[in-house]
Amino acid sequence: MTTTSRLDQSRLNLQQTQQLQRTTRVQQQVRPRREVRDGFDGTRRAKVGEEVQRAAQDTGRPRLDGIANATLVPGRAHTCVTTVRRNLNRLGLEGVPSSTGQDPNNPRGMMVQMLQSGKWDSLNVPGSERRTIESPYGTVEANVMTREQYEQGVADGTIPNGAVVFQTRHGWDYSGGSRGNDVGILQNGRLFNSSLMAGPLAYGENTRDIVVMLPRE
Repeated sequence: MTTTSRLDQSRLNLQQTQQLQRTTRVQQQVRPRREVRDGFDGTRRAKVGEEVQRAAQDTGRPRLDGIANATLVPGRAHTCVTTVRRNLNRLGLEGVPSSTGQDPNNPRGMMVQMLQSGKWDSLNVPGSERRTIESPYGTVEANVMTREQYEQGVADGTIPNGAVVFQTRHGWDYSGGSRGNDVGILQNGRLFNSSLMAGPLAYGENTRDIVVMLPRE
């Protein structure tokens, strides 16, 4: 091998080594994204590190916009009522109950007390139905919508980000416990209950009888 050939081979070996080092550094910097445990019905939660990308909402309603634009703090799995209450209290919202334990259906107990406070209203969308909801905390009237009406409202903006959303797979007359009943906050068209969901529904196609609450300004 000539001197020129040996130099060319050395340059090639150096280039290959440098390329391998660059590839290794890139691979080390890429963090795998794991899936958070799914909901009861398999509804996908957001992936770890998956951020809510949104522009600041400005509807002229300071309380609603404050919820929509806030950085929400997650809680332990299946603690939607506690997590949502803590986030709303941290943001200074009024009419948030201090406890819901008298009602075996905790989300229902929270909903009824919020409506009783006079600080929140249930949103009326086209086709929603006015219903009586009973709880150990009392009896209220609320606008109840179907899953399809809710999804359409989220998609067209009729249901704004910052709304507090109560969802069930049983119906609001169910008193067999909190499992299958949910409360969350809508941000960027996605539900945040104990953590961020991948979409606006808590129970996928099994979701029914949705009550959307907005703070009075």
